[in-house]
Amino acid sequence: MELLTFLVIGAVAGFVSSKVLKTGDHGLAINTVVGAFGAYTGTTVAALLGIAASTLPVTVAIGLFGALVLPIVLKAIPSA
Repeated sequence: MELLTFLVIGAVAGFVSSKVLKTGDHGLAINTVVGAFGAYTGTTVAALLGIAASTLPVTVAIGLFGALVLPIVLKAIPSA
């Protein structure tokens, strides 16, 4: 059940991130991957800061934050 919740939150976070950052429509799979990696990154950073993802709204907010920050950081890295 946790995996399903994680994937749904990732899909929503990736979709919202793509709309906020205006990165275009990449489809459900890419949105889910970006959202899942963003949610993982956001959860890791939140844990390091002592913020626990104890409720669904907090988990969604952390996932959305991670999904928004991840593409910004990746764009900032210069390509070879």
